[in-house]
This record gives sequence, structure tokens and C-alpha cells, in this order.
Amino acid sequence: MSEKKQQPKQEKITQKISYMHAPDYKVHHAHGALIGPSPKLEINIEFYIEEYPTPETWTRDYYPDGRVEEPPITRDNKEIDRIKTFTVSLNPGVALSLGRLLVEKTETFIGQINEIQKEAAKEVKGESNAE
Repeated sequence: MSEKKQQPKQEKITQKISYMHAPDYKVHHAHGALIGPSPKLEINIEFYIEEYPTPETWTRDYYPDGRVEEPPITRDNKEIDRIKTFTVSLNPGVALSLGRLLVEKTETFIGQINEIQKEAAKEVKGESNAE
């Protein structure tokens, strides 16, 4: 008859995780992103903002009476600059998990935002629930 070794009872381990801002922490706005593999087979996400091209030059007219006239800058919407502001490089597994989390949280937050906007619209119309 073989003797079964009793496994020692494992106790729960609790780990405290603290979030801190790095000294160079920044919040970036993005209009979109380009996503593709890096040479090291990671997933690169390059975030960008969109702007109309800045004119190289423009003219102002100064008049003796102190008026200054500047012709309006017109844009034809046929050209937009996409300025890459930063890149995040992720392990494919982390990228996939982060993508799933982003979809899940965004769906939740959209519902919450819609409720807040409905309540704000009611308040503007004077339909507040406050008495």
C-alpha cells in the first residue's frame, strides 16, 4: 500500500498594488491610431492627432488709421495632416487583453455617459427630478 503524502495547506497571499504617476506622466489626446507589428514582433500602436496644414505664409495689411486686415484662412478639407504623437509597444498577449478590456470598459462608460447626458438635457429643459 502506497502512502499518500499530505500536501501542506497553502495560505492565501495578499499583494498590495499601488499606482503612481511617473515624473514625466502626461495625458495625450488622440484622434486615431495606426496599429501594426514591430520588427521585434510586438504590437505597435501609433497614436496621432489630425490638423489642417499650417500655411507657410500669409499676409496682413496695416492701415494708417490703425486697422489691421488679415485675409481669412480657407481650408478645402482635401488635405489633413496626421501628426504621430506617441507609440505604445505591447506584447501581443497584452495587446489582446488590453483591446478586450478597452471594448468592455468603453461599452460600460458609453452607457453611463448617455445617462448623464439625458439627465443634463432634462435639467436644461427644467424637467429635473429635484423638488
